[in-house]
Formats: sequence, structure tokens, C-alpha cells
Amino acid sequence: EDCEGIRADSPTCTTEGFNLICSFAACCKYKLKTADVTNAYFSADPIDRLILLKPPRSGIPGLSQDAAIAVNKPVYGTKDAGRRFYRTFRRRALQCGLTESRLCRSLYYLRNDEGEIVLMMGAHVDDIMWAADPKYESVITEKLFKFFTVKEIQQDKFRFCGREYRQDEDFSVYVACKDN
Repeated sequence: EDCEGIRADSPTCTTEGFNLICSFAACCKYKLKTADVTNAYFSADPIDRLILLKPPRSGIPGLSQDAAIAVNKPVYGTKDAGRRFYRTFRRRALQCGLTESRLCRSLYYLRNDEGEIVLMMGAHVDDIMWAADPKYESVITEKLFKFFTVKEIQQDKFRFCGREYRQDEDFSVYVACKDN
């Protein structure tokens, strides 16, 4: 917490966590997929303090330039916006039956009735990567994503957190960082 009592930390899945998801996908022969949550902070839970903003220079029809706009959602650039989204995302993931790893925050998994891990997912703020048994993929695509706006799900070849990922037909996964 800072001197105002605002926590600004927002755990993200580590590189090792994302590598574990890649290994899980390759070993289990599951598709590796990714998606970006659109306007993530606006889908977070309401904030518990008052933030007042000036109207944009271009103005808002019917609103005076001297007006103040009260916001009740996290705003990009405020110290706790990332944490607020993390807490919302985590709560929703747990509601969907996922378990957060005790060793790597923002790394989640799901076990079937036999105790086998059938889904692994990692989040780096609003960037999500996962691999799942097709029978359980709806836990992410239908249950979890119903709470967030996701435009596109990518697979086979994609860029994620500054790295290029490729998964071949034999489910092997290759990671490169050529543009960094």
C-alpha cells in the first residue's frame, strides 16, 4: 500500500507459467490459444473511491467544459486499475471452477472428476493464454468470457506478451522473441 492506502500490485503469470501452459498443450496434444480482454479495466468491479475527471478538450454534447465527470470504474493510468482488474478476473475464474496456482499467481488450472488437470490458463493483465481438453474449453470461452469482452481468439500462430508463438499440427510449440 502507498501512503493513501491504495494497493497497486497486480499479479501476472510468469514466463515460467506461460512456458508450463505451452508444455501442457504439447504433451496433452491440446490447442494453445490466446485472447485479449477488450477495455479490461472497464469490465472490472467498481472502485471504492471518488475520481473526478475533466471533460475532453473536444467536449461532450450537453456538458459544460467546467463540469466534473465522476467515474466508478478503474481508469487506465490510476495506480490501482491493474489490481482491480486482477481481482475481478481472479474472482470470475474461481467462480468458474478454476483454481489459482499457489506457486504462480494468475496461473489457473481445472481438474476433472478423476483429478487430472484438463485445462491450464495464464493471465498477464488482460492478455490470456490457455490450453484445454476440448470437452472443458467452454469453461473459458462460454463461462469465463461471458463476463468480459473478447474480440478474437487466436491459435496456431500468434504474438503474445512480446513473443511469437507457433503450434504445429503435431502440437509442438515454438516460441521466439525476434522483434525484441
